[in-house]
Amino acid sequence: MKRSVVFLGTPDASVIVLEKLAQHHRIELVVTQPDKKRGRGSALVPSPVKLAAQKHGISIAHELAALDQLPENDDRVYIVVAYGRIIPRDVLERHPMINVHFSLLPRWRGAGAGRTPGLMCRRSPRRLRKSLSPAQMQTFSTGTPLLSHITMRELRKT
Repeated sequence: MKRSVVFLGTPDASVIVLEKLAQHHRIELVVTQPDKKRGRGSALVPSPVKLAAQKHGISIAHELAALDQLPENDDRVYIVVAYGRIIPRDVLERHPMINVHFSLLPRWRGAGAGRTPGLMCRRSPRRLRKSLSPAQMQTFSTGTPLLSHITMRELRKT
C-alpha cells in the first residue's frame, strides 16, 4: 500500500532515503533548505534533496509553513532525514514526525556517525528511527515497515 509521505531533508545522505521512499510511496511534498551561494561567483546551488525531488517531479518547499498548506490527511507520514534546522515545537504538535537517523545510536555519535560503524567493521548494522514528539522525547525502535527496504550499505554510499 502506497502511503502519503512528506519528506524533510537536505544533504546527500537524505537523497538515498528519498529515492527509496519515492519507489514505494507517494511523496506529496519535499521540504529542504533554500539554495546556497557557492564558489567564487556565488552562484546559487540547490540542495541534493531538491535536485532529487525535481528529478521525480515532486513539489518542493523551503519553509516549514508549507506543511500547514497541505490538505488534511490522517494517513500522511512526515519523515525527517538530516533536515538541517531544529523543527519548532508548535510544528511538531501539528505534524508528528519520524526522524530517521542511520547511525547506530547511542554508540556511534558525532560528525561521522553514519560512516563510523563501517570503519569499525561492524557486521550487523541495524536500521533505527526516532519519533519526535512535542515534548522532544526520543523513542527508539529498530526497523520500521515504512523504511524497511533501505539498508545501511546504501546509506554508507554517500
